[in-house]
Amino acid sequence: MKSRLLIVSVLVLTCTGFGAIAAQQQSDHSEYVDYMFVFGAKSGSVEGDTLTLNGVPNVVYFSGRPYRMAGQMDADTFVKVWSDGKDGFSKDPPNAVLSMMGDHGAFNVVVELLSVKAEGDAVSFKIRKLDGELKREFGEAALFVDSL
Repeated sequence: MKSRLLIVSVLVLTCTGFGAIAAQQQSDHSEYVDYMFVFGAKSGSVEGDTLTLNGVPNVVYFSGRPYRMAGQMDADTFVKVWSDGKDGFSKDPPNAVLSMMGDHGAFNVVVELLSVKAEGDAVSFKIRKLDGELKREFGEAALFVDSL
């Protein structure tokens, strides 16, 4: 049953977005499944209120217990589903943690993601900084996005 649900979920996600996954899962389960997202980047920069991640090969998504689902999608698919559903990110912007590598190890900044766009292997977000200090340019980083 779990493997069938995972396959159906990945196909639905790829074809129609997170809103359809939520509907499918709500029909199969009494609980809504929250997905979290991770963007790995080779480098990035911040200019004004725009965070740009470069060298993003894909977006990893996963859910917690009890479903423990995981998969990957390209950034263009993430952009398409940004506003899917009545509770999409465009209506309820997610919080995220940007974890960047510095000279003395990793450091984190908490931001709110207001919008997203993808171009090639770069993904840009309009952001509002909530906590921490953003660097103008940085090397390897990961952006951990709150659940949908």
